[in-house]
Order: sequence, then structure tokens, then C-alpha cells
Amino acid sequence: MSSKLDSLLETAAEVERLRDALRHSEALAAEEARLEDVVGAAPRLQEAAGATAVAAEPVARELEREWVEQGPLVTVWQRAVDLAQLADAAGADTAPYQADVEAARHQVEAARLATREQRERLTAVRDRLADVLLEAPLGLEPPPPVADDARPEALRRDALELIRRADEAGSAAESAAAAASDRLESLRAELDAVGRPDALTARIEELERALPHEVELGPDAPPSAAMRLRRAGLHVR
Repeated sequence: MSSKLDSLLETAAEVERLRDALRHSEALAAEEARLEDVVGAAPRLQEAAGATAVAAEPVARELEREWVEQGPLVTVWQRAVDLAQLADAAGADTAPYQADVEAARHQVEAARLATREQRERLTAVRDRLADVLLEAPLGLEPPPPVADDARPEALRRDALELIRRADEAGSAAESAAAAASDRLESLRAELDAVGRPDALTARIEELERALPHEVELGPDAPPSAAMRLRRAGLHVR
């Protein structure tokens, strides 16, 4: 086998090796970018989680106050309903009782106007956190929507759940960032050993320019030579 063919085969083998290395390097670089996104997103998510708790806690306290305040009104309403039902069952005139029911209901609804304002505040807080969670590359689920419920006790539960979910998200972001940082250290060392994609691409292109487009093999060439050259992208006759 001629020295020229030997040189071609060596160059072709090097091109093939570098192409394999490039595929590996590109996969590592993609993983590196993903991990960097995780590390970069963690502070934003932790800040959003903290802001959620700061904004939701006073809402939860106000809803608890309204729950206590509205309790007697709801009790009066329920009692009026019960009396109207008893009157109806006894065959008595229910009109006076129904008037009491309506008056009690209006009092509760008037009190719950403020509760609806708290629901709007809570929804805005929830939506801000959900937006950050959906943008972050951490795979965290957004908190459930605030219930369409005028009762302060129900909305208070949602507020407490939102605070809990925000705390979980902040902790998850911290853990994910720590794990990503650890992985980045070893991944970058591996990338340095394999070679960065841009450097490998440049070297492949340099070698490819040194290879002929077509090669004619003599009868003394080994059978494997044609296959090895074709894998490097050469036309073989």
C-alpha cells in the first residue's frame, strides 16, 4: 500500500473520529446550556417565591379576619333559611321568613364584596408566580388557580396553599441549582477533554479540505480501504 494511501486513510480515520467526538461534544454543550439555564433561573424563581409569600400572607390574614367577621352573618342567614323551611313544612305563611332570608343573604353578600377584592389580589399574586414557574427550565408545576368562591374561609385555604407551593418552589430551585452546579463542573471537564464543538468543527473542515473529492484505488489496496474512505465522505473508484 502506497504512502499516499496510508496518509489518506489516516486522515479519513481522523475525520471519522472527530465527527464522533463532535456529536458527543454537541450533546455535552447542549446539556451545559440547559444546566446553565437552571442555575441562572434559580435566583429569579427564589425571588418570585419570596415575593409571593410576602404578598399572600397579608391576604390570608385579611381573609381570616373576614371569615370571623362574616361568621355571625352566615349563622343568621342559615337560621332564617331553617325557619322558612320549618314554616313551609308546617303550612304557615312563609313570606315573613323569606323576607328575613333575603335580608340576611344581602348582608352576607355585601360583606363578601371585600372578600372578592381579596380574591382578585390573591389571583394576581398566583399568576405572577405561575408565569415565573412556567418560564423556568425546572419542570415545576404552577400552583392551581384561585377558586371561584366568595367564601373567605375557602379563599384563605387557597392563600395558605399558595404560600406553601411558593416555599416548595423556592426550595426546589435551590436544590436544582446546586445539583446543576455540581454537574456543570464535571461536564465542563469532559467537554475540555473531548473538545468544544467550534474547535472540533474547525479541525474537521481543515482536514476535509486536505482530502481529495475522489480517490481511485489500485488493485493492491486492501478491501477495507474503500469503506474507510467512503465513511470520510470520499468518492472511491
